[in-house]
Formats: sequence, structure tokens, C-alpha cells
Amino acid sequence: MDQELSSKNIKQADKKLLDIMLFGLEHGVEILKVKGKGPIIPFVVLEKNDEREVVRFLYDDPEAGIFEGIRLLKEERECRFAVLVHDGFLHAEGERFNAVLVKGFDRQDTFGYSLGQRYIPGKFWSSLKRIGKPAFVGNTEKLLA
Repeated sequence: MDQELSSKNIKQADKKLLDIMLFGLEHGVEILKVKGKGPIIPFVVLEKNDEREVVRFLYDDPEAGIFEGIRLLKEERECRFAVLVHDGFLHAEGERFNAVLVKGFDRQDTFGYSLGQRYIPGKFWSSLKRIGKPAFVGNTEKLLA
């Protein structure tokens, strides 16, 4: 009897998608290092014909940028892989942490994947500090049709 999967582990994602997700995560962390604090400007990384394009969404409200990124992904018809990167929060060990969040999509996969990197924002004399390694947060709605 066949059962429909309700989730997939990040290890089941295409390796190229994982590479793009980690690129997006590192790019987000580097932006935070330069700024010293969040939030980062939400952005999308699209990969078409082995070339990456980064599209940023500068709005007064970062949530509006995230919604525009989602809209772009839902309307995108050419790329196989895409990621959405934004600042947010992760809960772990009973605490809430700042985090760079990455949602990755493969047009040929039925699931989207989420990664997060927790961090402590930089202060006047100190820079951003990563907490642990990037973590698989779970599956997300597939945005590439």
C-alpha cells in the first residue's frame, strides 16, 4: 500500500539546492556582519542555467519584502532552484533566538525545505556571533510551480 509522504528530511533534497541554500545563508550572515545587527533586507536567489541572480526587496517593513519574495517565487517560471532568505526567530532550548532563515525550493521536488542559523546581534564593540551550526527547521510550502 502506497502512502503519501507528509515530510522529507533535508538529506533528501537535491545537493545543488542545498548548495544554493547554504550560499543564501552565508550571504545573509555576511550582510549581518557588515550591518552589525538585523534585520537583513529579504532576498531571493534564483539559479538559471548554472547562473545565480540575487534579487533584494527593500521596503520600510521587512515583512513586505518577504511577501514580495514569495510573490516572485510563485510567479517564477524558468529556474529550477530558488531560495528566499530573511531575518527572523528560532525557538530552541526554551529561548527565542535571532536567526537567518532560508527557504529552499526545487521545481522537481514536492517539498520546500527550511534552514536556520541562530545568532547574537553585534553590539557597539563586538560583532555578530553565530550560535551553533545551520539547522534543518522543517519542510515548507512549495512555492515554485
